[in-house]
Amino acid sequence: MAKVQVHIGKIPRPATAADLVDLLEKAVGKGTVNKVDIKTNPITCESKGFGFVSFNTKEAAERAAMLGMNGHLVLLNSRLQVNLADRDIVKRPRHSETTWEDGKLYLCSLISETHARWQWSSSLNVTTEFDFNRKIVQFMVHVVHNLKKQQYKMESEFEEIESVKLVLVQGAPNRALLLQLKTPPHLYLQRLGSAKSRDLIANLFSSSPVADPHYVNTEEEELWVRTVDFTPEKSIGQCLTYLLELSCSRTGDDLNDLFQKLADFRLAAHPPLIQQLILEKGKSFATSQVLVPIVNAAPELKVPFDLLYKVNQLVQTSKLIGETLDLDFYSRLSGYPREEAKLMLETWGKRVIPCWDPVQEMIHRQRSNEVTNLSSRNPVSVKLAPGLSWVRRVLVTPTKVYCTGPEVDTSNRVTRHFSSYSDRFMRMSFVDENFEQMKSTSLSVPTKGGAQAGVDAERSPLYHRILAALKEGFVLGGHRFEFLAFSSSQLREQSVWMFASDATLTAASIRTWMGDFLTIRNVAKCAARMGQCFSSSTPTLEVHEHEVDQIPDVEREDEFGVSTYCFSDGIGKISKEFAKEVAKKYGAKKLQTGIVPSAFQIRYGGYKGVVAVDPLSKFKLSLRPSMRKFASKHVGLDILNTSRFLPSYLNRQIIMLLSTLGVKDSVFEQMQHRVVSQLDDMLKDADLARDFLQINHSGAMHTRLIELLASGFRPQIEPYVKMLLQAFRICQLSDLQKRSRILEPKGRVLMGCLDETKALSYGEIFLQVTPAPGRRKRLIEDGLEIFDKYPVGPTANGNEAHVVTGWVVVAKNPCLHPGDIRKLKAVNVPALRHMVDCLVFPQKGHRPHPNECSGSDLDGDLYFVSWNEDLIPPVTDDPMDYTSPGAVTLDHPVTIEEIQEFFVKYMVNDSLGVISNAHVVHADSQPAMARSIECRELAKLVSIAVDFPKTGVPAIIPQNLRPRKYPDFMEKDDKDTYRSERVLGKLFRQVRGATLEKIPSEVPKEDIVQAFDVNMVVRGYEEFIDIAKFHKNMYDRKLIGLMNQYGIETEAEAVSGNILNLARQHIKRRGDVIERIRDAVSSLIDEARQWFDRNVDELVDDDINAKASAWYYVTYHSDHIKVSTIGRREVHLLSFPWVVYDVLLHIKTLTDPSC
Repeated sequence: MAKVQVHIGKIPRPATAADLVDLLEKAVGKGTVNKVDIKTNPITCESKGFGFVSFNTKEAAERAAMLGMNGHLVLLNSRLQVNLADRDIVKRPRHSETTWEDGKLYLCSLISETHARWQWSSSLNVTTEFDFNRKIVQFMVHVVHNLKKQQYKMESEFEEIESVKLVLVQGAPNRALLLQLKTPPHLYLQRLGSAKSRDLIANLFSSSPVADPHYVNTEEEELWVRTVDFTPEKSIGQCLTYLLELSCSRTGDDLNDLFQKLADFRLAAHPPLIQQLILEKGKSFATSQVLVPIVNAAPELKVPFDLLYKVNQLVQTSKLIGETLDLDFYSRLSGYPREEAKLMLETWGKRVIPCWDPVQEMIHRQRSNEVTNLSSRNPVSVKLAPGLSWVRRVLVTPTKVYCTGPEVDTSNRVTRHFSSYSDRFMRMSFVDENFEQMKSTSLSVPTKGGAQAGVDAERSPLYHRILAALKEGFVLGGHRFEFLAFSSSQLREQSVWMFASDATLTAASIRTWMGDFLTIRNVAKCAARMGQCFSSSTPTLEVHEHEVDQIPDVEREDEFGVSTYCFSDGIGKISKEFAKEVAKKYGAKKLQTGIVPSAFQIRYGGYKGVVAVDPLSKFKLSLRPSMRKFASKHVGLDILNTSRFLPSYLNRQIIMLLSTLGVKDSVFEQMQHRVVSQLDDMLKDADLARDFLQINHSGAMHTRLIELLASGFRPQIEPYVKMLLQAFRICQLSDLQKRSRILEPKGRVLMGCLDETKALSYGEIFLQVTPAPGRRKRLIEDGLEIFDKYPVGPTANGNEAHVVTGWVVVAKNPCLHPGDIRKLKAVNVPALRHMVDCLVFPQKGHRPHPNECSGSDLDGDLYFVSWNEDLIPPVTDDPMDYTSPGAVTLDHPVTIEEIQEFFVKYMVNDSLGVISNAHVVHADSQPAMARSIECRELAKLVSIAVDFPKTGVPAIIPQNLRPRKYPDFMEKDDKDTYRSERVLGKLFRQVRGATLEKIPSEVPKEDIVQAFDVNMVVRGYEEFIDIAKFHKNMYDRKLIGLMNQYGIETEAEAVSGNILNLARQHIKRRGDVIERIRDAVSSLIDEARQWFDRNVDELVDDDINAKASAWYYVTYHSDHIKVSTIGRREVHLLSFPWVVYDVLLHIKTLTDPSC
């Protein structure tokens, strides 16, 4: 008789298989259950809360499904979810499509295409599995450590394999496979005591006396834990060439079958060509056995640090072969002209094939005098704008280290003060082998009792590797880099600051200069206070002690007298006159308009928070106790951010909460449809394009593009304008699909401030906003025309602001609890009209509104606010209690070792993303949406997780709240999914149908030739052609260097800042990296403008126009179109002449009557 199985969900974690059998047979009938398979975590042996039950008859299975649907199957107070399934209860044995045993594995480095040297070899018992379903290859290796035999698994995904070849090793009887990897494999150690753990799986759910082994699926799960390089000389981190010597039992048919399958995945050629290979014993080339591969030159050779750093980059990315770098190489490198050496190393870095013999290449370059033209001698790096600097970053993986960068970084208090030591600062980040974020589960080995990761769990070898790297640092170029500190943003991205100490300056002395942290007795808080000094900021003016007024905080008990709230948490005041001075020093370029900001986010000594303009203040600064975090003698006022125009967007969290509170799905669908239509039309309608760019203003490039559109450059004609608009449009569409990021013109994102006048009552706010910069008449309505407007800023600028009145909706991201959405009344208070583009909250009431919004405060948090009537929810919920859990207080000053341990502890307990994703799933799938018990519990956990960097108290997500299936809009292709019928599912499918084409990688040559505008050719341009060609070559090379560094695919993405894809090592820091790219490109444009402006004072207007015309001519005329290499593609770049767009616009107005 055919067995029929059902899927059982919501099985309580303590329940046993016997409990489940007992319940089902009482409800359905004695003897109806055939098999029970409750799924467990293979590491913890803990129930996952679901499983499969096989019934002896179809009728029994259908009856169980019906009872479950009606809620009649309750086990330990949990209503079971029962669905018919189509899966066999007795699992078929797992096996890979191709499994070979008795091979021998060599870890090698190729020193030529036909010559390899091996560092480590296995015994003859390696089992190799090619799994073409999971797209992985595995090597199972037995290693003897301390007379104990241990089994390791080395696992690589197909996408991490460059190629597989068939070779015949010279002098060897059998053929071999040669696998070239892109990155080292993931390493696993078979957990000690696995046999006991496997027995536990069978016994864990059968402890009841009524249990019968007949019911239990005793599948033997293999239990593995992530580990580090197990070879004596850390060869896995040095070698990416794997040679598998095959046993004599492998036939030609076996190999033909394997290579046919590999060819289907583009990993090998079929039929394979047998290559001859010389194999000999090599040796480790790394100078350290902790972080490999790092190479160092002898100190007496005095190789400049920047050159040695670049050599390490090339070795670690297999562009140079470590074993070939001998004394002769370093001697020649140290004697090479500095800039020519940089260019040579840059050139090697762009090669597809490694530089097999660098010494011979250096000799050839010197003999042929290859580096001769003027442009190649120009520095490769971009000259940065003030306030920016180049910072190097080391990536540490479980087996390897990578020297990356340098990358652009906004300066902070520490790096500015010690700028003469800039080469000695370095960032160190921890990532997995594939450059993705390291999972917290990789750092723990939970006990067989089922302890959660991070709580009383044994730490894995990866944990100890990270801690060792923090404590021991590393040596590079004669400098020992040691741990310094980390900011809160670095903590989230698993990164720290390192510093190379010497006799004149040490990491410890820098921390002493930063401030007095000895009185802070909580590790998390002490680390956060140190990190305060590393916040990216702009220095302005000094403020001395007598110019600062100490004012009290505004505190009040809640309505029950239980809690005391601080209404002024994180905010102080700045005088009106001093605000003008600070704004001038901060720079008008950063402020977008001539309006002096109403609020500044600051760092001053040991103070952090916001200071808002107070017209009545007599002191430069008025600071409150809640702003003081530690003692410091630093008197410089650093600015992190200011109040300003920022467009508002809905996101998945806000949409889900508003939907929970009764806002109709059609509201969001109509808003998204409107945005998609506008994005489609902007390629044809220049006015609409200008509106959209002005609302979404994100820097100088948008300003240039807006002016080009206003001057008659149309996307239908000018390919440069078209490619920038395409990049903007496609990124906006991508954000709609992946994040439901819908533009809300009737809203803003604003810095929160306090009503110092005490005019506002509880439930009220003051909201005065400026319209988007640009034209007065708009195609995209912001709804401000119905509100009173008042002049702001200098009268000559004609700036106006509107005071919004009526109901508004306010939220602060992240927001997960329905009470995080606040419905407040905007009122017009004349005494507050000096507050522009910020959100002013009352200091009256029983609880601060910022605290009601996700437990926020006023130290710089940004709030979403909208006056769109369609988004005002018909009902609101009470806010959640965001009281933080008590922090652990030490009986001694915090040590640097405790801070290092806290950093790794954070990595173990970093569950914010997991919890947030679980909330999305439950809010979408539960009938009560975000009001469900599950979502409320997850909202509490998110609050704890957000506070972890300050409290050190971890948030642990229970097993029953972990999702089993994911809605389609989350696009988790590797998980079980379902079609979401909630608003987010509808929005996802609505926009998925929109055109999401890729940004064109290049503009066709014929389009460039056709776009050539004869009106841009000015008499006398020929005189400037040669210098224009030189400058274009220099500009293109620097832009391409940035693009290749970050893995940017198109010029349009790089120049516009609308970037779709980045190299893998940058993905987890996407937002931060894109800002760095924008800063770097902006610096390049400024640098190129300086080339143009050089000696411009000696030219008359006609010559200036002719010079700009030459820049245009060498870019667009068919005689000068040539290609540059981006990655492995060759394209012609267009952005160079638009560096002087203002001169080109002037030429256009002079020569083209249509403008």
